[in-house]
Amino acid sequence: MSNNIWFTSDTHWNHSSIIRYTNRPFANVCEMNEALIENWNSVVDPKDTIYHIGDFGIGNTSDLLKIFNKLNGCKFLVKGNHDKKNVYNLPWQHQYQQKGLTIGKDYIWMCHYPMRSWNRSYHGSFHVYGHVHSQCKVYGKSLDVGSDSWDYTPVNFETLKYIFDRVPKLNPEFDCLFYQNGEMFNGNKLLENIRKNDEKEYSSS
Repeated sequence: MSNNIWFTSDTHWNHSSIIRYTNRPFANVCEMNEALIENWNSVVDPKDTIYHIGDFGIGNTSDLLKIFNKLNGCKFLVKGNHDKKNVYNLPWQHQYQQKGLTIGKDYIWMCHYPMRSWNRSYHGSFHVYGHVHSQCKVYGKSLDVGSDSWDYTPVNFETLKYIFDRVPKLNPEFDCLFYQNGEMFNGNKLLENIRKNDEKEYSSS
């Protein structure tokens, strides 16, 4: 079941300025829109569940609806600062300001903004957020699930859990696995570093 739960945020569909603001590798907003739709549908199946953690897109509702209807999955919204009535009027399954979710034995807290302390954080819960476009240092069992941080593709819960479950044993080398040569946060590079770390530990055991 948890393989079919996905997270993303800060897609900013129809937002041409976001290409410049966050240095996205697209020539124009049409190219960006199509790439993000293609990436989404390459991993999310029609029957999957996906939580969008805010800043879906800009423009009128009818234009955004054309994009929304192309996207696979049962879609939930955790509202972001750029989301207005044009986004609220889309046919989401449900909308939240913040949202807690139990998946198996794990609990994950969703908020558009990164938090230093969140519900059950002292009991091992996870936290996912957006808003910062890869520019926030990771804190505890929390991760940026924004589009810019995951190569413009949603990330599934199993991938997040794989990372979160290794946070305690990564310390004190935690930061060096997240950041190399001053680079901004990238989830897929982090995943690669953790897997290499696991392989190194396995080969030395």
